[in-house]
Amino acid sequence: MEEVTIGGIVSLLLIGLIFTRTSASILFLTAALACLFTGLVDMASFWEKATNEGVVTLILLMLCAVALERLPWLGLLSRGLDSPNLHVATSRLAIVAASLSAVMNNTAIVAALAHLLRRSSYHLPSQLLLPLSYAAILGGTLTLIGTSTNLIVSSFLADRRGHGFAFDDFFWVSAPVVLAAIVVLTGLSYRLPKRQVTEEARNEYALEAVVEPSGDLVGMSVREAGL
Repeated sequence: MEEVTIGGIVSLLLIGLIFTRTSASILFLTAALACLFTGLVDMASFWEKATNEGVVTLILLMLCAVALERLPWLGLLSRGLDSPNLHVATSRLAIVAASLSAVMNNTAIVAALAHLLRRSSYHLPSQLLLPLSYAAILGGTLTLIGTSTNLIVSSFLADRRGHGFAFDDFFWVSAPVVLAAIVVLTGLSYRLPKRQVTEEARNEYALEAVVEPSGDLVGMSVREAGL
């Protein structure tokens, strides 16, 4: 019976994530509460996981990354990454992205550097964004705090064995992989497409609005409403 209940909760969660616009945090919280109220987990376990050390650490890291992203140092750093030589620019970008992702949230690193790459004086974003993404992902595997997966797994290990992973337990395994990947990304960077995005295409977007039943725009076309 428990298997059926768990399967139903997970199925409804997936349906909600795929077919609705409800916030993912609300859906996951609802699923957790459903597990609690159906007796699949007890209250002690519920609060223990809700205050999991790995989750709390991840939230704090994301807050720090947001704060660091707003500082001007990334802009100053990006000016030193650009180079007329594509191989040099790619290697610099990959090394910096991987290094920063080892100690910061890699999503914030990619978002910040991608915004700066669009202003490159020598290369199109299409030539640099893919190496940036791969380098940031791989850089996150260098340390315990580099990726959320490492933190969560470490917290589960600590629950079972009394201690989790050390900060640099992953480094000696991941470092050779990261270095090899940077060499490959740099060597193959010339194969990436040179795609120029026009200003008109960049400014295209979809907009959805709801007209209240009692609103003044009821029965009017978009043109008639002046939208």
